[in-house]
Amino acid sequence: MVIRMQASSDKGQHSKAMKIAAAIEGVESVTLAGEGRNLLRVVGEGVDSNHLTSRLRRKVGHADIVELRTLQPGRGYASTTNAAAGAAYGGYSSYTAASYSPVAADQYHRQQQLSYEYYPPAPYATTVVHHEYTAGDPTGCSIM
Repeated sequence: MVIRMQASSDKGQHSKAMKIAAAIEGVESVTLAGEGRNLLRVVGEGVDSNHLTSRLRRKVGHADIVELRTLQPGRGYASTTNAAAGAAYGGYSSYTAASYSPVAADQYHRQQQLSYEYYPPAPYATTVVHHEYTAGDPTGCSIM
């Protein structure tokens, strides 16, 4: 995945962003790319892109997902990009904003779901009424 960060000449911000990305579970490598080194390229397996960008926004500043690629078994990389968003960033269209992919979301949720057995609801309990009043009692009260 490629994340566009706030353009900054401060080297401390770049190293801080790299440390934050490297600390996320599943990240294998982190590199800086692009003009001004404002693109953070993150490679890994099972990396939560929303969690990563929210941590970068809290600690470093503005961060947007520009490109998101997933490795599909047997077919290599599949990329989800949005070319219209590239114009908003000075026409740098080789790294564009990510779009929603229902197939990728479905695969993500399928991994997160736990398997539970389905049991039908229990049948309603039967109502039983017992009349234990004696016919000889004139008041009809069983307590007295």
